[in-house]
Amino acid sequence: MFRLHISTSAARNIYRNKEENKRRPAAAEDLSAPRLRRSYFDSISQSLYDWYKTLQRVGGRHLPVSGGLLGARSRRIAAEQGVAGIIVLPTKTGP
Repeated sequence: MFRLHISTSAARNIYRNKEENKRRPAAAEDLSAPRLRRSYFDSISQSLYDWYKTLQRVGGRHLPVSGGLLGARSRRIAAEQGVAGIIVLPTKTGP
């Protein structure tokens, strides 16, 4: 087991206020629903994933896919779909 470097009184306060600490997030969020990761650009994400799976099927392990390639493809898909506001971070090229 790991040790946390906090004082005994701080640990007691956390334990004593555990119900209060659980109640605070529960008031702001429905804890019974599963937490799902959502994308604002679902259509682009899905199209990029479909393209990647096709690439894997056709080329398998012989076609390397880099972050720069994925970024360029996602910009192209966004342009084809007419989606504005997508930001793809550039990747470092070279040493």
